[in-house]
Amino acid sequence: MTAHVFVSYSRSDAALVTPIVRLLRTAIAGIPSLEGKYWEVVFQDTDGIPPGALWKEHIDDAIADAQRMFVFWCTHSSRSGQVRREYELALRLEKGVVPVLLDDTPLAEPLSPINGVDLRELRTHGPTIRFAFPPPGHRDPAAVVVHEFAQALGMDPKPMMDNLFPSAYGPPA
Repeated sequence: MTAHVFVSYSRSDAALVTPIVRLLRTAIAGIPSLEGKYWEVVFQDTDGIPPGALWKEHIDDAIADAQRMFVFWCTHSSRSGQVRREYELALRLEKGVVPVLLDDTPLAEPLSPINGVDLRELRTHGPTIRFAFPPPGHRDPAAVVVHEFAQALGMDPKPMMDNLFPSAYGPPA
């Protein structure tokens, strides 16, 4: 069974969210969840809406097709009427909505009781930016993303890491 993921975020955060989405797409490719689902399609508006399409209708259809929505949450998304519209539609349609915490902005009331993916340790958002190479005692950014999203998708993180770094984590070639 193929399952779809929808990504909701503020356009102000596209430079941060897009690489995470690309990493997630690569990490989950061809790997079943512990329930046997294949999380295959990660919908992001910038590459999921063809030119000339009515974007609101296309987004609504993608949300209706999705089994899970990741809401990348920070100051920008908390102020975005479009992000609010997307997660409210997903909640009405009883989709699995998962907040992805980018900073310490409090979650909106409908999202506050939902356990989220916590990417705040990356400190990629706000005034304190983390270096590309983590200092001793900190996890690699790719490992943070994989482990957090593996939990949210019910997946084993090891095969996901193998997809990203086959020679580093998999059997010798």
